[in-house]
Parts: sequence; C-alpha cells; structure tokens
Amino acid sequence: MPNIPAKIRKELWGKAAGRCSICNRRLTLNDDCHTNISNECHIVSEKKNGPRHIEGLSDYNNYDNLILLCRNHHAEIDTNVNKYTIEELKKIKRQHEKYVDEQLKSDNIVLMVMSKINNGREFGDLLWGCHCFNIFDDGSTESLIRVKDELYENIQNLLNIQDELSLTDKNNIYEDLNLILKRNNSTEPSITMYASVSQAHAYDIPTRCISILLSRKCSNDMIVAEKRNNIISLF
Repeated sequence: MPNIPAKIRKELWGKAAGRCSICNRRLTLNDDCHTNISNECHIVSEKKNGPRHIEGLSDYNNYDNLILLCRNHHAEIDTNVNKYTIEELKKIKRQHEKYVDEQLKSDNIVLMVMSKINNGREFGDLLWGCHCFNIFDDGSTESLIRVKDELYENIQNLLNIQDELSLTDKNNIYEDLNLILKRNNSTEPSITMYASVSQAHAYDIPTRCISILLSRKCSNDMIVAEKRNNIISLF
C-alpha cells in the first residue's frame, strides 16, 4: 500500500513481528526468494462500498486502522464482516502484539524492522547522526565478506568526519555510495542491503546506531530481522 507512510509501516511490521495477526504465520516465506505473502490491511475500509467502511475518517492509513495479515486471512476478514467487526479486529491485533512482546521477553530476542536501501542518498541520510554501526550478512560467502570489508571502511571514515561535511561533500558521498550499491546489485545473485537505525550508547553517550544486513536471499522492500547474541537472521 503505497499511501501508508514508511514510519507507520515499520511500526506495523515491528509490533506484529512480521507475522499474520490471526494465524501467526511468517509473512516472508523461508524459500530462496523469501516470498512476501503479507497484506497491510485496513480495519475500516476507505472505500465507500468496502468492508466496515465509516464515512468521514480523517486518515484511513493511520496505525490504529491497520492490521498485518496473510493474504488468506485478509480475504477472510473482508468476506466475513459480521464475524470480523472493527472491535474484533482491534482485539485480535492487540492480542497478537501482546503475544509478540511476551515471546521476546522470554527469549531475549530483539526484532528490527529493516528497510531496503535503494540508493546512496537513502543510505547516507540514515548514516548521518549515527556514531556506531553493525554489519551483518545472511551467509558468509567470499563476495559478501568483500562487500562487508568495503562498507566497514567507508562507513567508519564517514562517521568520523560527518560533522565536517558540507552539503557539496554529502552530495558527492551519495554518488560514491550509489556506485557501491550498483556494483553489488550487478553481481549474480545480487546483494540487497537493508538498514535500521536505533538508539544506542557509545562510551556511555546516547547516540544512534545503524544496523546493516547484506542479503543474497531476499529482495523485499521491508523485512523483520531477529537479533540474538549479536547474530542476526531473518525472522
């Protein structure tokens, strides 16, 4: 759904742990392509003849009006509106998010909603303001290790000098980062880069940390990754 703001999509995916809120099915399948079977569904339809429509809502794409489902359950809730009322869907959503929270507390897992990096500007804009970073991969091959080494050196240098960069400098860096991304995407199979920024502490100083995942297995726009003991994997 292109009209849903990225911030709200991340919140929706993160709180649902990338799983269907009804059947708890993982929404990126564990196949070679990590096929995405998710639907970001409206509880109250914005269409006049749509399921559970209410006229005059100021924003149909806000977080409270969305629920993450598999395609099968999206079809079910929209064809059985008497069972899946507004109140019932909001209850299902709350219960699923509570279940996710409880599972994460007991297993000491951190989930990260990671967005696909499409160009150097997107990557650079995430870097600015960060003072620490982590780079992970979903299978250490020789080519992935080479990319990680190249990225590590570039990011370390950029974060060290970011406060001294002019707008012209940053535009040049965007182009350099673009070249890295294009070069990696031209290989077979291509390498997709995902990133997520979170709050962290560096030398006991609050700051931002960027986590980067390099994947040969997935090309979705957004993924949920599991971090346990500083090891990251697709959730």
